[in-house]
Amino acid sequence: MEDTDIRTVDIDGLVDINSITVERGAKHERLHSFIRQIKNPYCFRVGKTAVKISFSDTNDTLQDKLGELLAKL
Repeated sequence: MEDTDIRTVDIDGLVDINSITVERGAKHERLHSFIRQIKNPYCFRVGKTAVKISFSDTNDTLQDKLGELLAKL
């Protein structure tokens, strides 16, 4: 998933993050709900803009980072 090339990706095949609804609940449940809906957490769209995310070289995992993101919502 993280190897998706943002320059060649079909934007119509990406999930618009604005369509994601994360219900209240335990962090673990919110994370699974988000992943299930977004399909590829590394590459998605915001409106008509394709977005690709990456992380710096740390010991934090994608799950750690998504947990931080969801805690802020």
